[in-house]
Amino acid sequence: MSKCGTMNEIRKIAEENSALKIDLAASLQAPINLVRSVFNRQFLKDEPFKTFTAASETEMERFWETIQLVDDSVTNEDRTTEHIKRRVNIKYSSSVEYEKAQLNFFTFI
Repeated sequence: MSKCGTMNEIRKIAEENSALKIDLAASLQAPINLVRSVFNRQFLKDEPFKTFTAASETEMERFWETIQLVDDSVTNEDRTTEHIKRRVNIKYSSSVEYEKAQLNFFTFI
């Protein structure tokens, strides 16, 4: 892990080593609790900040299964708004090309 420069690199290594993944989650619990306690004491316009516990892997798997019921082309790699925007642009551009091809075909006939 000393060679890792980013959290993504650490995640990749942890995915390959389940013991490391468990140890990493346990070692991060103290800083997580510290940050949560600090935020729980903060207020904005007399409203307290709210924190939440991150979803478990099982909950995330169920979430993606539900999403895929709606759109089976979405994958769990589509995690950011940018990924979704790219997917929409690709889908839109391919449908526009399809419509153009149909128009050209019917114009030809």
